Amino acid sequence: MRTSRALAFAVLLALPSSLWAQRGLLDQAETRVANAELDAARALLHRWRAGHPGADPEEVARYYLLSARLTSSADSAEDNYLTIAVTYPTARVAPEALLRLAQARLARRDSAQAIQYLERLLADYPNSDQRTLGAVWLARARSRSAAKAELCSLLRGVEPGTNPETVQYFKAELTRFCGSAAAAARTPARPPRAIRDTTTPTPPLVARDTSSRAQPRVARDTVARAQVRVAPDTNTRAQPRAQPARTPAAAPAPAGRVTIQVGAFRELSGAQSVKRQLERAGFTNIRLVRVPGNQLIRVRIGKFADRPAAAAVLAALARADISAVLVSDAHTETPVKQ
Repeated sequence: MRTSRALAFAVLLALPSSLWAQRGLLDQAETRVANAELDAARALLHRWRAGHPGADPEEVARYYLLSARLTSSADSAEDNYLTIAVTYPTARVAPEALLRLAQARLARRDSAQAIQYLERLLADYPNSDQRTLGAVWLARARSRSAAKAELCSLLRGVEPGTNPETVQYFKAELTRFCGSAAAAARTPARPPRAIRDTTTPTPPLVARDTSSRAQPRVARDTVARAQVRVAPDTNTRAQPRAQPARTPAAAPAPAGRVTIQVGAFRELSGAQSVKRQLERAGFTNIRLVRVPGNQLIRVRIGKFADRPAAAAVLAALARADISAVLVSDAHTETPVKQ
């Protein structure tokens, strides 16, 4: 027994020193962030990134989460969170990224987009410990447009969790919307259904992609189940699969606020690549744009007078197994020079 232990220890000592040097850098960085040692945390993240050009997507997503926490720029933080939500939706940190995106949007008084992020969190991540705070923030975001009974039902459909601060915060909001008696006698309810405001256009939602791991349930408004492989270092999504020529092309439609978004990218090259793939699949009226308040490059198809007018193109994309969502901010777009 002693001999085998000694042999195992010798094997560990024989491992390359670089492996030991790189192990645990993200853990160390997170500890530094918690201790407000920000410069040290940034240095650790830089070392990790330099030593992991082909890292596991789960770890890359965690890297972006820590980067968001470290930046002093609200725009940069939001871009990092959005990168997680768009590129790594199956990562453990994806629900937190959606929550932070929603909070950032509320801080910018963009409640419509915040609601969209929170609804996706609740719909797609039923087992996340972020659901409690997600439900609380959704109730607060919808407090001006939804009845208290609906918001009470929403809150009663989630568990308060085990974190003492979260539990206290949750109970306070439950009392606010349901009354003290209901909060005290809360009983388990079925999972909450995301409350949608049908009186206003649906705000933009980041496009989805998938990986080989089990996927969270797709939100009702998400039209796709595309299989997209991520290139972690470029933060761009791989291309949707080209389809036979019989795939219906996007026909010109009356200009309007409604458009179809296929993806959002940090790098122009990734957006251009997806645009070419869409063209090869038979789609037309494709453009690369930015919208105010964010530097991500969006790949979009057509402009439509209303949601029904876009239905045929959405159906064609779904048949082609290409992920897409309907958004309503086409009037704010700025073309990207290619």
